[in-house]
Amino acid sequence: MLRFLRVSILFLGILLAPFLAHAADVSASMQNDTATIQFDLDQDSGYTAKLAGGSLIVRFEQPQNIEPRKIKPALKALVSEAILSGDKKTLIVGLTHPVAVLDEKVGKTITITLLPPSAAATMGDGKKPAKPPKPVLSAGTVKIRAARHPDFYRTVYEWPEKVGYHLEEQGRHATVEFEAIVPIPSQELNKIKIPDCEMASPIVSTTTTKIQFECKDSISIRHYAKETTVVLDFAMPPPAAPVKKPEAAAEPAPEAQKAEAKPVEPPKPEVPVDPKEEAKFALPSVDLNPQAEVTPPPEQVPPPLVEEVPDDPLEVQNVELVASKTSTVLSFKAVWPKSVGVSIFKRAGFAWMVFDRPATITMNPETQSVLNIIGGMEIVKGPTSTALRIHTVTGLEPTVQASPDRKIWQIDYKSQKIRPAVTIPAEYKEFADRQFGLYLTVPSSGRVMQLTDPEVGDQIIVATVNIPGRGVNGERNFSEFALLPSAQGIAVVPKVSDIEIRPDFDGFMVVKKSGVLLLAQNKPVEVTDPNKANQKDVYGPWVNEGPPSNPAILKYAEWRGDPKKGFFDKEQDLLAELGKFKPEERLDRRMDLAKLYYSYGWMAEAIAVLNVNAQWDETLARGAEFLAIRGSAYIIEQNYKQATEDLKDQRFDEQPDIATWRAVLAVQQNDWAASDQYFTMSDEPNDAPPANAKKMIGLAQIESEINNNHLDQAKTIIDRLDKDAELVKMHDILNYWRGEIAMRETKPEEAVKLWEGVVKNEEPYARPRAEFALIKYGESTGELKREDIIARLERLRFAWRGDKFEFNVLQMLGRMQIEDGLYREGLFTLRRAVTNYADQPYVVELTDMMTDTFKKLFMEGAADNMPPLTALGLFDEFRDLTPTGPDGDKIIQRLVDRLIAVDLLERAADLLSHQVNYRLQGEDKARVGAKLAFVYIADRKPVEAVKALDLSNAPQIPAELAAERRLLKARALFDQNKPQEALDLIAAEKSREADMLRTDIYWRMRNWGMVAEKLNRLIVESLDDEEKQRQQSDQPAPAEPAKLSPQVAQWVLNLAIAAALDGDDDALKHIKRSYWARMKTLPQFEAFEIITSVDANEPLSLAELTGKLDEAVKYENFMTFYKEKIKKGTFAIN
Repeated sequence: MLRFLRVSILFLGILLAPFLAHAADVSASMQNDTATIQFDLDQDSGYTAKLAGGSLIVRFEQPQNIEPRKIKPALKALVSEAILSGDKKTLIVGLTHPVAVLDEKVGKTITITLLPPSAAATMGDGKKPAKPPKPVLSAGTVKIRAARHPDFYRTVYEWPEKVGYHLEEQGRHATVEFEAIVPIPSQELNKIKIPDCEMASPIVSTTTTKIQFECKDSISIRHYAKETTVVLDFAMPPPAAPVKKPEAAAEPAPEAQKAEAKPVEPPKPEVPVDPKEEAKFALPSVDLNPQAEVTPPPEQVPPPLVEEVPDDPLEVQNVELVASKTSTVLSFKAVWPKSVGVSIFKRAGFAWMVFDRPATITMNPETQSVLNIIGGMEIVKGPTSTALRIHTVTGLEPTVQASPDRKIWQIDYKSQKIRPAVTIPAEYKEFADRQFGLYLTVPSSGRVMQLTDPEVGDQIIVATVNIPGRGVNGERNFSEFALLPSAQGIAVVPKVSDIEIRPDFDGFMVVKKSGVLLLAQNKPVEVTDPNKANQKDVYGPWVNEGPPSNPAILKYAEWRGDPKKGFFDKEQDLLAELGKFKPEERLDRRMDLAKLYYSYGWMAEAIAVLNVNAQWDETLARGAEFLAIRGSAYIIEQNYKQATEDLKDQRFDEQPDIATWRAVLAVQQNDWAASDQYFTMSDEPNDAPPANAKKMIGLAQIESEINNNHLDQAKTIIDRLDKDAELVKMHDILNYWRGEIAMRETKPEEAVKLWEGVVKNEEPYARPRAEFALIKYGESTGELKREDIIARLERLRFAWRGDKFEFNVLQMLGRMQIEDGLYREGLFTLRRAVTNYADQPYVVELTDMMTDTFKKLFMEGAADNMPPLTALGLFDEFRDLTPTGPDGDKIIQRLVDRLIAVDLLERAADLLSHQVNYRLQGEDKARVGAKLAFVYIADRKPVEAVKALDLSNAPQIPAELAAERRLLKARALFDQNKPQEALDLIAAEKSREADMLRTDIYWRMRNWGMVAEKLNRLIVESLDDEEKQRQQSDQPAPAEPAKLSPQVAQWVLNLAIAAALDGDDDALKHIKRSYWARMKTLPQFEAFEIITSVDANEPLSLAELTGKLDEAVKYENFMTFYKEKIKKGTFAIN
């Protein structure tokens, strides 16, 4: 209780703290296509608002305490994110599509209006264009192709149909205006990379689409149109001839002499190839000449690999490439005459090795043989680079080494994970020129090149690094570009057109040429391991920098801090520090507090603080560190669903410490293959996790190893945990698992002995598991009776709650209860298992068991042995198991018939009403509506009966069903004291049922003559039917008159009563003569004898007559007949 109170107070304090400081108010709204953002400033300030690079940038002269998180939820369709700079003077709002902007300031209130592009035509004087726009293309998409030619750069725009256009040039500015309003996708615009030109985002108005270019004075533009295609050629001046350095020709280096060799021919057939080695590196064949330079013809799609031509091209070097292979390693060695930088990465099924100098590659026949085995190599030469592309070999990733002078580079592809020796740290920051971007800090940075990926068709910007082993650990996907994982150097894939990498003294800047580079988070995306801070940059030959491993995300010891200081002192220090900062500055401090809680095993508190941070800035909840902490904490708190959501992020795929927690999660889900895979990937933590985390990981490892039949490994883990002084009271838990191992090793006596010892010691985790193991063993051997097993399981299900163990107990208990006919108990048990543990793998199987049991009860008749009220109660409790369709309707009908049979009419009406209102249509609805009407009539509710019939009307129903519905409505009208309306409704009916209803109506009207007429017809028709059946069956005529059926005998008795009440002595005598012999053996005979002996000259009243009878006389022929037919299921409404 105290722990809960502590968490509640902490959570409330963190929530309320930000509101203690005054902040400027910001609100946003969207109406139609117009968005409005309003700032109520806490202090007056000048400002500017403008659009740049797909973002709205608002700069204030004075700092403002704005809460940008309020903007995005209100403008979800328009705003991707909103960021306030550290000095609180610049607000950056990322936009998802082009807009026009209007702004105004009144007092301390600033209002910014974002209009759709089409509103630009009316933004000047507010007047619409005088002339209506010409018909323009407004559907379809635009495809763009771009290609570099020797003296010009061509862009081709392919429209869905022919469009008009014109080009306007003013100095260095050019505008092409298309008479169409089709949006141009960003992935198409990204294809345009014109040297010495910058392109602005398209402007879409009500009639045209404009694209603006700003080029150097030396660029001229040619253009023409053909059918649906518009072509723009940007003509460039020829590049200046390179100036050779005199000393380069005077002193050729030994490597240069070796490089003078001519490129050798493709591999000759006589070079032997080991078939086994070839199979190891077998890949889809690629028809590539290793010496061929890729130069596709102009305008071919995908575009050729191209690179911007620098103002001062580098000299082409002669380079020797040597390839070799063993059974486990594929190696490449490049020998250069000069120092060179390298970038090595993978993308789209290819491994790239990019050098930042142009070269002519030579190789010996053995190298060509190796290349032939792996499917060839593509050598792409550019003015400033040489790129080598090979098909990736599954399971092999590169390790990079270099000589001290960086002239010799060796790349070894081995069975390992792709990761750099040293991770290049990256940080989102504001640069001196007021640009925001990503800064990658790396010493001895090389050059920047731009290439086109022929597999994908987009651009890759590559930056080389001169020190081996410096790369990007894991892929980072941001809103405007992707940072690829690399073993060496940097590779960026832009998602918008104006992303570039700029070299800097200490590294590289990833920025936009215009506007602000937006990321998913403004926190550091990678940090360097602090243990590597003092490493040197100079290494001996063939020595890597640092160990090839990913730095751990979860840093338990680091987050615990000074071991000499107590937890509560650290907590108080952080809480006190938290109150010193303004609301928008508390995110980092809260994160520190969450890490402290987490590192000490206070998982509920850590989750609470993290969730508060996420409420303040939702982008934080997408950070890898945030997800790692919260996801693993959720596992310890047994919230496996949320843990799965947090830990499924692809950034964790190569992270050993997160693989550990994914393995624990897989164990909880009984996914033994996945748990084995993740534990294999995981590393032992470099510093000790808290005791509760260590315990959970250790027990999950044991369970995984046992279920993957790695019993020796499980024993090793058990022994290690048993010696861990921090994990107290683990002996019984480990003995339970020792018993599981013994049972797997077919040593049941040893297992039982271990489990019985655990049960005696009352350890809360181990005792119920040992008891469950003993129960299962007793069931398998037959030593335990089923009733004893059920009783022990009933007690056991309360011994441990909240994880898959309880699920396993409930599963076994529910199954056995149902098998023993304890249906209600079994269904309740299984429902508890399914509801509480929806993520368990056997939930579907249990749900099917529940549904099959429900069908067995209510379709196959198992519930017929229950009292009706018990069956009804069971149905109500598990109504959600009712199947859809005909099976479900059949179940309800069977239950309704049972309720009608015992006169539980109100409950029967409830079930039928639900069917009519929600489940049925057409003929089925009309049939069930008729049965509902019958129930209402039997329950003396004729008004509701008429409503039920009217509500269930349906066209084109069978004639028999339509007739029965008319009879029921007539009976309901009759019960409303409307006998003539009832008779008129069935006037045309000729059926026996109609005569029975008429008899009832006339009886109540005391029209004894009509009663006698209808009864006579019913009796005669029934006797004629019996005679026809006898003749058809070839039975001989009886020697004596056959006794009457119960129904006909009742009609005869009622006929005699009607004659007596009508004072018709002749009729009574005739009835006695005709039926006396056939009635004398029936129960109605005594009443028949009394009635037919009445003196007709002294007629009696109905009350006097029935008073003389010992047996009650049945007058309700119609309703009695209907009840019998419903029981037999022979009526049309069944």
